[in-house]
Amino acid sequence: MDTKRTTHNLPIHKHPLFPSTMFRLVECGGCHVEETIYGGYVCNEPYCNAWFHKECAEAPPEINHHPSHLEHPLLLTNDSQSGPCDICGKELWSLGYTCPTCKFKVDLICGMKPWAPAIEHPVCHDHSLVFLKKQDVKISCEACKQYIGGPSYSCLECHMYFHLDCVHLSKEINHPCHSGHPLNCVHLSKEINLPCHSGHPLKVLEDLYAGHPLKFLEDLYAAIVNIL
Repeated sequence: MDTKRTTHNLPIHKHPLFPSTMFRLVECGGCHVEETIYGGYVCNEPYCNAWFHKECAEAPPEINHHPSHLEHPLLLTNDSQSGPCDICGKELWSLGYTCPTCKFKVDLICGMKPWAPAIEHPVCHDHSLVFLKKQDVKISCEACKQYIGGPSYSCLECHMYFHLDCVHLSKEINHPCHSGHPLNCVHLSKEINLPCHSGHPLKVLEDLYAGHPLKFLEDLYAAIVNIL
């Protein structure tokens, strides 16, 4: 295994970790995202062989003034935690940040890379949006029309909600498959089947990008493939 000899005792893992210079498709032992990791840290202990993103392995032991929890510092812990992350709503793994005072807890990603508390000029909406934690009431996304089971961005003026990923979908795009006109986001109330310039069948239900003024729906599939 191509690793440097220097070892690091980091709070994220119980064994010494070695910096790596390899590419490897693996699940990070910190954030549990599976992807090709270059570098990072690896554990050489038998029957462990855990890998970590560099930023996950070097996660700070304490975070002060987290945007979602300004009252108290959040402490890195690898104790077993149960229940969902108080920001994204996903089930917690063993590693995350916890407030010992009020039991607020978040996973590693939400702790280190918090979402912006507000978006002043979003591309998906005409008004500013604010970050909301997971709601107790059932809400749906204004962009994709699907249920929102976690945190969202909301327009307080219009009472509209957006998935964290959908908030970056523009209301209008320029696409090389239809260079004559921009493609505007439209909503269709029923399922349609149309041919597409890409050679694939087009089957859509909900929001689409359509060319105006001619609404070339056959261009939609190629646009959707590139934006999702």
